[in-house]
Amino acid sequence: MAPLRRTTTDLEVSVHDDTALIEARIERFVTDCVTPHLNSRPLFLSMESWDAQGEPVPFAEESVQTFAPYAPGTRGRGRR
Repeated sequence: MAPLRRTTTDLEVSVHDDTALIEARIERFVTDCVTPHLNSRPLFLSMESWDAQGEPVPFAEESVQTFAPYAPGTRGRGRR
């Protein structure tokens, strides 16, 4: 009787087929981490800026400055 020979395809499917495990991990990730945040309440933020005259600015100088409201979408004064 001749020995039983397996092809590479047989080995790939039977030995390393972790499809069910991977799909279960993806399902758990979506259920635990993504779905709870799909319908969460939005957070409204306010932004303030200070026009620094050069960088880097030492913390001691920055911490005593007066910051003014900064609207989202407004182009920064230091950006060109």
